[in-house]
Amino acid sequence: MGSRVLLELQKIILGVILVVLYASLLTFILLTLPYRALVIVVAKICRPELGSMITDLSSVFSLERPEESIFNLMYFVIIDGNMPTDRFRDLFQRRIMNRWNARGDSLVFYRLREGWDYFLGYTFWRPDPNFDLNYYIRDYDYEGKLALPCPCYEEHLRRVCSDLTQVCFRN
Repeated sequence: MGSRVLLELQKIILGVILVVLYASLLTFILLTLPYRALVIVVAKICRPELGSMITDLSSVFSLERPEESIFNLMYFVIIDGNMPTDRFRDLFQRRIMNRWNARGDSLVFYRLREGWDYFLGYTFWRPDPNFDLNYYIRDYDYEGKLALPCPCYEEHLRRVCSDLTQVCFRN
């Protein structure tokens, strides 16, 4: 009999905790959503150069200012033979950067040309007026721990790339 009362008491306590938790969460959401909507409207008026608010997985990249960020996405491509950097950059520009969607009304990879900026506590996408693909696709010239040996093999690239994901991107 006593254990049944104890079990019922535990259920009641758990129920009270859940009600308080949900009520707190609901209150938080109801208070922040109007402010968030207000920030979006004010951003459109005061900072028309800003795009949409960063809300998805991309928000991980905006935890620090762009010039201080040490969180990078990297891709390395292994090509048989030799391809000049200028040729690769030109192909990337034509096939990726200038690729339009099926309707022809917007670029598929438009986010590649954008950075982010902060406004009233939120992070927004912002077109980069100084975007230059030459900064991103270039000959590798890091020295020291990040230097690549000559000749360079795939295992060297893998070792260096894991270290590069944690350093500040330099122009």
